[in-house]
Amino acid sequence: MEDFNIGQRVGTSIIFSGSDRDSIRKLLATEGIDVETTQLGQWQELS
Repeated sequence: MEDFNIGQRVGTSIIFSGSDRDSIRKLLATEGIDVETTQLGQWQELS
């Protein structure tokens, strides 16, 4: 499992900065996921 060091843990939550969000977009793009057309609900119940 890779550790991407994205986000900052605050209690039981993770906070993402603008830079973190850019890193996530780049990571998703390398996996062929279009962040402009992918909606949050599409990820529910996936593993």
